[in-house]
Amino acid sequence: MSVEFYAFERDVIEWDDIKRIVPDEAAAFEEKLPAAEMDMEDFCRGMCLDDWDTDGDESEETVEAVIDAWNKLEEAFTRATTIEGAGLELEVEYHDPDYDEHPVGFFSVEGVRQLTPAGARYEDVIQRRQFTGIG
Repeated sequence: MSVEFYAFERDVIEWDDIKRIVPDEAAAFEEKLPAAEMDMEDFCRGMCLDDWDTDGDESEETVEAVIDAWNKLEEAFTRATTIEGAGLELEVEYHDPDYDEHPVGFFSVEGVRQLTPAGARYEDVIQRRQFTGIG
């Protein structure tokens, strides 16, 4: 069995910047998290791994409400960032390089590096980050 190391990079946007771009949808999304007993890390992990603790404190209905609020936020973000027919798309990411030692949930943005008018407008709040993994 061999171990391979790999690298990947994402254009990353901070939650505070998302809230500034789509404040109403971000507030509605944040409002749903406590009912599902989640924080942002839990949400990112659940979305990326499709692993929701619906047997414990989170019911399927509360998880569905969180996902629905996220979908509305994603759509609003793309609409709000669309310029001349090109918009940005949010992606939920979860990176766990040490397998539970230092996991991190974050939001990446697609449509930036083509230097669309939308990417150019928001490039000051979007960061390109590189990650490594073992697989």
